[in-house]
Amino acid sequence: DGSAPGRRTADQLTVFKSTGHAALDVAAAYVVHSAVTGRAAG
Repeated sequence: DGSAPGRRTADQLTVFKSTGHAALDVAAAYVVHSAVTGRAAG
């Protein structure tokens, strides 16, 4: 099914490599920024 286990410890990193449209990079950055700051990034 393509699934893989997530991080098992807090010191493991999750790496995201985007290859494609710049709009997807901006959308990913928006999601990360919103998650880190706890607010929408308007």
